[in-house]
Amino acid sequence: MPVPTLAIGRVTVAALLDAPMRARPAALFRDVPEEAWEPFRDVMDAEGRLVLSIGSYLVRTPERTVLVDTGIGGRERRGFPMGALPESLREAGVRPEEVDLVVHTHLHIDHTGWNTVETEAGPAP
Repeated sequence: MPVPTLAIGRVTVAALLDAPMRARPAALFRDVPEEAWEPFRDVMDAEGRLVLSIGSYLVRTPERTVLVDTGIGGRERRGFPMGALPESLREAGVRPEEVDLVVHTHLHIDHTGWNTVETEAGPAP
């Protein structure tokens, strides 16, 4: 499947999927009453879960390849699916080692997961 990409002058921005996710609105927004979600049923599945994606952006300039956020990662985590960001990078034509810079929008678990990968010696950057 083609990677959604936007070109702005000499810069391209590609939306990379790390993992699809579904969650009950109350699990994410505890203070929002159930009836407030009624206008948003079109972004929910048949069981009333929000259809979400955990992802990153790949920004390419002639000089740099920048990854914005690193998704959920390749480890089992309670309540989260396992990510596939390295495969999404390859679909965009980039090997993980070709990324020059990683920028984090914030440091929640679903934005920092691929900061490390598991090796025989333990986690490595």
